[in-house]
Amino acid sequence: MGYYTGTPQINIPLYTIEEANISLPISLSYHASGIKVEEVASWVGLGWSLNAGGVISRTMIGKEDELNIGSNSDYRTIGVPNPNISLNSFQNFVVKGEDDDADEIKQIVDGTYDLEPDIFHYNFAGYSGKFVIEPFASTESKIEVVTIPVNPALKIEAEIKNTIIDKWIITDDKGFVYTFGGTNAKETTTTHSFDPHGTPGNTNGEINYTSGWFLTSISSPYSSEDITFTYTDDRIVYDQKKSEIKYASLTPSSDCGTMEPKNTWTNTEADTKKLESIFFSKGAIHFHKTQEGRKDLAERFWLCL
Repeated sequence: MGYYTGTPQINIPLYTIEEANISLPISLSYHASGIKVEEVASWVGLGWSLNAGGVISRTMIGKEDELNIGSNSDYRTIGVPNPNISLNSFQNFVVKGEDDDADEIKQIVDGTYDLEPDIFHYNFAGYSGKFVIEPFASTESKIEVVTIPVNPALKIEAEIKNTIIDKWIITDDKGFVYTFGGTNAKETTTTHSFDPHGTPGNTNGEINYTSGWFLTSISSPYSSEDITFTYTDDRIVYDQKKSEIKYASLTPSSDCGTMEPKNTWTNTEADTKKLESIFFSKGAIHFHKTQEGRKDLAERFWLCL
């Protein structure tokens, strides 16, 4: 029971992998806080989660932060081209004939500048938390991160491939090394946005980025035997409801016009992974999909236990 929330902690242990001073429990857990109206069931059931392996996921805010490393690695200059600009001068944007700061504000609105850092969440082997990329200390060859809250027990490093983060390597204070990502263990998210009027925002825009890195191996300082994880491809599609927003298109040389409603919609596709197997020195655990597909989602399957 959670004493703060009153939510019961429901957990069903399935198996525990014991390898050279490390225990890796595999279990099913149920979150009893309630089911949301549009909540989609995982492959183990509505409200249920499979606890096995691990993942580092990214909440992208603006643009992929690693793209700014090396040239514009200071969020002050990424977010606002002139770090000394005064917020008081922004009022000129809506004053007819005044356009000193109009271009800068327009570029902020349409996403040209990256105003905030991405948030990376990690969950593996009993560790959970989040971190951000440190823009001041990072370089094109080495990314520095800051854990939130600060966790000195973990050393987090990134491997860059073609300017994009390909792998994360985390070493804990006991010497265990956890590797995430690589060719067959990443999630890629593509977001399609459509705004028939085109201002502001990205008309018919497509944003593609790496949103997750899955745990592929655990290396022990006490043994040459690694625990390895393999994955199978999966695809998730989300269609967000239309939203009606009223915009006024303002320029320094025009008066305010009538604000017309503009409908927008967003379609998100995630090329993700499902855990297929865990290999360790004493054997292997395989996760099989049902032969029959799900009735609530096309081309999706349940986990067969």
